[in-house]
Amino acid sequence: MLFNDGRWSEADPGEIVSELLLDLERPSDQKALQDFNNRGHINHAAIRPLSFYGDGESFHLVRLTLAPTALGAGDRYSRIYLCYIKGPGFARHLDGNSTVMHQTNALKLSGNDKPLIQLTTDERIIDYLKFFCTFTTGDEGPFLILDHVDDLAVGLDGDLRQGNTFEQMCAVRARDTGWPEPLLELTEADLKAWREAPEDKEREFRERAARVHQQSMEPVDLTRVSLEQARVTEKSFDPETKQRNGVFAVASLWYGPAIFNARFRVYSNGSIEMLEDQPIAPLNISSWRFLSPSGILVREDHVSRADITAADFVEQFIAGRQPDQALYIANLSIGGDVDLSGLEFGGPVTFENVMIDGELALNGCRFAKGLRLDRVEVT
Repeated sequence: MLFNDGRWSEADPGEIVSELLLDLERPSDQKALQDFNNRGHINHAAIRPLSFYGDGESFHLVRLTLAPTALGAGDRYSRIYLCYIKGPGFARHLDGNSTVMHQTNALKLSGNDKPLIQLTTDERIIDYLKFFCTFTTGDEGPFLILDHVDDLAVGLDGDLRQGNTFEQMCAVRARDTGWPEPLLELTEADLKAWREAPEDKEREFRERAARVHQQSMEPVDLTRVSLEQARVTEKSFDPETKQRNGVFAVASLWYGPAIFNARFRVYSNGSIEMLEDQPIAPLNISSWRFLSPSGILVREDHVSRADITAADFVEQFIAGRQPDQALYIANLSIGGDVDLSGLEFGGPVTFENVMIDGELALNGCRFAKGLRLDRVEVT
């Protein structure tokens, strides 16, 4: 995966932010970055060279890690990133819209008429394919090309490889994939095997995780999923001029709730077409997405719903509210009919990740500052 390929270097957050604020083209991007910086929400900075632009060393991908509280969402997001293309006197925010990359690809190299994008080798082409897919979003989030199945657990930070003990690795996998609590209930035999064979921790972890995962609601042994290594397969030619115009490539990608094997056409100007996609494994793990309209890249925690009766819900959340109180109702499974008919809510009201096993009645309700329903199911 692009963000876990060993080509990253740590950078000084203060220096990086200062450079970005000077070079960002859009005032709105400058303001957003300045606001996060002023509030002390930028925790970490890292850069990675973009081999396909210019000489391969002058342009970088910049990743700023924001504090968990940066968006005021509590523990909802396990990762919050701002990402940018950064070159000499140049910076653009990568917000999930491919237009940013197409506009950058159309630039010329300084001092001549050659295009900035240089897809001259297979290595550069695959590097660009990973970059383009990562920062292009669809309805289910970005298209993340996988190098290894471990990328699903590691995500974009390398957490899995930072775990020093089997228990820590299990905790990371449980947090990042939403696998059930039995994953953490290690037997004495597990611990004994771990202590006696530390050099085999990866194999030991995979075997234990796979056994537990097969008992969960997602019966897929991810250690047995065969991924298509990202690679160029053949050259592409313009049918009219017969001139070479890019290449065909294959890769496995993680998109929303599934892994796919896909075939692409990568044009010399940086345009990409996905020609075929075949799902090879379903997933039940926390996913990445770009928030709109901010273009912030986040990974949502896998959050279960707490059970509550409709009567208790009304008593706890509705009856005792203040007239102008903001209501944030999240991660609940409500049993029974919820009748809020005729009530007035002076503050903003949000229902998020809520399932109602019954009816939701809102007849005659007044929401002075709006009602937002996000992942709400009424059955």
